[in-house]
Amino acid sequence: IIGILQKKKGPIILGGLGIILTILLYGGLFYFGFVAKTGPWAEMKPQLAQQVLDQNKGQILVYKDKMGMYPESLEDMPDNYIIYPADPWLNDVVYTLNEDGTFDLRSSGPDGVPYNDDDVLPSN
Repeated sequence: IIGILQKKKGPIILGGLGIILTILLYGGLFYFGFVAKTGPWAEMKPQLAQQVLDQNKGQILVYKDKMGMYPESLEDMPDNYIIYPADPWLNDVVYTLNEDGTFDLRSSGPDGVPYNDDDVLPSN
C-alpha cells in the first residue's frame, strides 16, 4: 500500500500546481480587469461604459415607445428589458428623469462622482 501511495504523489502535486496556477491566472485577470487604475483594461473602460450607456438608452427609448413615458428609475424597468445597472468601474449608472420630460443617463467615470469632467455619456 505504501508503494502505491508513493507512486501517485506526482499526479497529486501536478493537480495542485494546476489549481494554484488557475487561481493566480484568474485572480490577475480580475485585478487588471476591474481593480487596476492603469493599463490596457483601464484605457478601454470609457469605451465600454459608453456601450453600456448606449444599450441602456436604447432600452429606455423602447420602453417609452411602448408605455408612453420614461421609467421613473432603472429599477422600474420590467425584467424583459436588458439594463446594465453598473459601469465598468462598478459604479451605479446614473439615470435621472427630468421635469421637462427628458432623461439624463451617465456613468460617473473612474472617480465615481457624477456630474464632473470625467463622466461618460451615451453617444447621440
